[in-house]
Amino acid sequence: MNKETKKAALTRRGFVASSAALGAGVLASQAIGSQVGKKPEYKEDYTKTLPGQQSEVKRIDVTYTLCDGCPNQCGIKVFAENGKFWKTLGDEKHPNSLGKQCSRGYGYPEICQSEDRIKAPMKRDASGKFTEITWEEAFSEIGAKLKEVDPTRVFMFQDNRVAKEQYGKRFITALGSPHYWNDAAVSNGTLFAAQFTALGSVFAPDVAHAKCMVYVGKSYGEAFRPDEPQAIVEAKKRGTDIFYVGPKYGGDSSVVDTWVPTKAGTEYAFLLGVAQYLVEHDLYNKEFVEAHSVGFNEFKNSLQSYTPQWVSETCEIDEDFVRQVGDSLGRRAPMAYVDNTWNGTFSSMYENSADTVRLSWLINAMLGSLNEVGGAIAYTGPQVSFAGGKIKDLPKIETLGYGIPYGSDKLPLTGNFGGSIVAAMDGLKDGSCQVLFTQGINAVRDITNSAYAKEALEAVPFKVAIALFEDETTQLADYVLPETSYLERDGVVQTFSGEKPLIAMRKKAIDKVYENTLNFDEIYKGLADAAGIGEYFDFTLDEFNEQGLAASGIAYAELKEAGRVGGFDNGFTPGSFPERVFTESGKIEFASDAFDQAGLAKVPAWHGPKYELADGELRLITGEQALHNHLNTAQSPMLAAVSQSYNLDRAWINTATAQELGIKDGDTIELANDKAQLRAKAYVTSLIEPKAVFVAFHYASEMDIPKGMKDFGIDPSVFREHQFDAATGAGLIGEAGVTVKKVGL
Repeated sequence: MNKETKKAALTRRGFVASSAALGAGVLASQAIGSQVGKKPEYKEDYTKTLPGQQSEVKRIDVTYTLCDGCPNQCGIKVFAENGKFWKTLGDEKHPNSLGKQCSRGYGYPEICQSEDRIKAPMKRDASGKFTEITWEEAFSEIGAKLKEVDPTRVFMFQDNRVAKEQYGKRFITALGSPHYWNDAAVSNGTLFAAQFTALGSVFAPDVAHAKCMVYVGKSYGEAFRPDEPQAIVEAKKRGTDIFYVGPKYGGDSSVVDTWVPTKAGTEYAFLLGVAQYLVEHDLYNKEFVEAHSVGFNEFKNSLQSYTPQWVSETCEIDEDFVRQVGDSLGRRAPMAYVDNTWNGTFSSMYENSADTVRLSWLINAMLGSLNEVGGAIAYTGPQVSFAGGKIKDLPKIETLGYGIPYGSDKLPLTGNFGGSIVAAMDGLKDGSCQVLFTQGINAVRDITNSAYAKEALEAVPFKVAIALFEDETTQLADYVLPETSYLERDGVVQTFSGEKPLIAMRKKAIDKVYENTLNFDEIYKGLADAAGIGEYFDFTLDEFNEQGLAASGIAYAELKEAGRVGGFDNGFTPGSFPERVFTESGKIEFASDAFDQAGLAKVPAWHGPKYELADGELRLITGEQALHNHLNTAQSPMLAAVSQSYNLDRAWINTATAQELGIKDGDTIELANDKAQLRAKAYVTSLIEPKAVFVAFHYASEMDIPKGMKDFGIDPSVFREHQFDAATGAGLIGEAGVTVKKVGL
C-alpha cells in the first residue's frame, strides 16, 4: 500500500457527510425495527373480534418471557393468537431491554414455526442416511452406548445459555465426565479471564453517567442489548466525549465523536500510548493507585517508549488522537472509562487480545474510575443455587478435563472460566473423545477452522446432536434429537445483575408447534434414565426452579406468574472499593505474576498479532453484524431476507485500497491464501482501515435453510489455522491474511 492509503480519523461531521456512514448492519437493524411501527395500546381484555365474523373471537395471550436471539436473554412480551406466535415487544421492566428489542429479538421468533425445523428423532442408518425413530428407541440406544463407554471419554459442547448449561453440565457430570465446554472461549473467554486476572472482578461501564467513553473494538451500534445503544444516545445528548477505536467502524456513526481507525491488531499499541500519556501528564489517580494496586511503578517505568509518535507509526494514525483521547479521559475521570473488546468486534481476535483487555482495565484503575459513578462498576445481584432438596448432589470428578488442566502451565488463564472449547477440538481428533453431545452450537462452523472441525467430528465414533435445524454438525451426527424452541417451553430461573438486578425465567408463550419434539429437560431426563443415572434427574423443571429460588426469598409461584421479579440490592456503593480483591496479591495488579507465568509479560509490553502479513496481503477480520448471533439467527426467514436485501454477505474493503486494486463497489473479488480461495461481492467503504478486509461469519451454510440462503456469503474460518491462544484458549479468529483481486463485474 502506498502512502495515500494512510488513514485519517473520521469525525462525526465526516460520518454524516458520508453516504456509507450508516453501514449495512445498522440499516438492517432499522429495517426490521420499522416493521413494528408505533407501539399500540392494549386493554386489560386481550381479545378481539374479526371483521365480518362477530361471533368468532380470537384468544390473545400475552406472556412476559426471555428472548433467545443471543446469550443476553433480554426481557420480551410475546403475543400469541390462539396459541400461535403473533408478535413480540420489549419488556419495559427488564433492564436489558427497557421496552425495546434489537433486530434479533424481532426476527428470531420466526424460527419457532419454521417448516425447516427437525420434527422427529433421527438415526443414521447403515447406508449413511437418516431415518426417523421413536424417542424410546433413541433414548434406549444412546443409553446403551453410554453404559458401555468409559465416561471420561464422553464430551459435551454447548452454547452458553443458562438452561442448557444447568442441565447439560449436570448430565455430563452425573455420567462421571469432566469434559464439558460452552462457546465462551470463542466469544468472551479472553475478556473475562484477562479482566478477572488483573482486577479480581468483572466491571460494567456506567454509560448513563459517564463524561468520556472510549470503545476499543466494541460497537453499541451492533449491540446485543437494547439498553446499551439507548444509553449511549442519551450520553451524547449530555455532551459526553465518545471515541471508537478499531479497524472497522461498528455502526455508531450518529453519536460517536471520533473514530480512530487503527491498523488491525494494533489496538493494544494505542492503549499503551494512552497509558503513557496519562503518566507523562500526571493525569492518573495516585491515591487510588497507591491504596488498591501493586506493581504500579514497574508498570509506569515500562511505558516510557510508547510515545504518541510511536503509536502513530505502529497503528498508522495521527499521533494527536492519542493526546486527544488521553486528555479527555484524564480530565473527565473518574466519570470516564475505556471499554474493552468483545467478539462482535473481537475479544478473541489476536494473540495480543488478552493484553488488550488487561490494559483497558488497568487504564480504568489508573483513572480511579472503578466503582465510581460514571466509571465502571462491579455490580452484584441476587443468587440462585440448585443444590439441596430433591436435587441430588453430583458426584465429584477427579479426572482433569481435556484442555482444562487446572494447576498446570497449559491454558493458565482459563481458571474457572471452563477451559477452551477450541482446545477441546483436539480431543476429538486425537481419539480422546468416544461420544460427543452437541446442543445449541454448530461445532463445525462456530468454533475453529471449519475444515479442521469437520475432520475432528468425523474422528468421533458416536455423536448425538440436540438441535432445532439441520446444519453441518447434525449432518455428521449418528442421532439427532429435536428440541422445542424457546417460546414453546419454560426455562431455568436466572439472575441479571446491574443497576436494577432481577430474577427472571423463560415462560412458555406459544403452543408446541411439532408434537414429536421435546423440551430440553425432558430430553436430559430421558437420556439420564436410559444411561442409568436417573437419580440425578429425579425432579421436574418446576422443582428444579423452586430449589434454585430457595435462598432468594422469592416464591416460585410469584416468579412464574410475572416472569421476572426485581427490587434487589445491586451491591454498589459509590466510591467504595474492597480492601482485597480476587487476584493472587489481593490487589489490582499492574505487574502480574499470573500473566508472567502464562507466557505474557509481567507488565503490559507491546507485541503484535501472531500472524504477520506478507507483501500484498490484507488482514482478514471477522465478527458479528447487528442482526445476527453466530449462525443460528440466519435460520430466521425474516433475518435472512434482510441479510439478502442489504447484501450483508459482501466483503468490506477500504476505498483507497480498492482503488489501488482496480475494485469498484459490487465487483466480484477473490480472497485467497494457501488454504482457500473464495469469491464475494465487494463493499467499498471508508469505514474500514486500508490493510484489512472484513467478512461476517453468519453465512455460507451448506444447508438451504431458510430457502435461498445456501451458499450465501463465505466462511472466513477456512482461511485460518486451527489455533488458540496458549494463555486463554481464545480462538484467534483474526490471525490470517489474504490477497484480494478483482475477478469479475
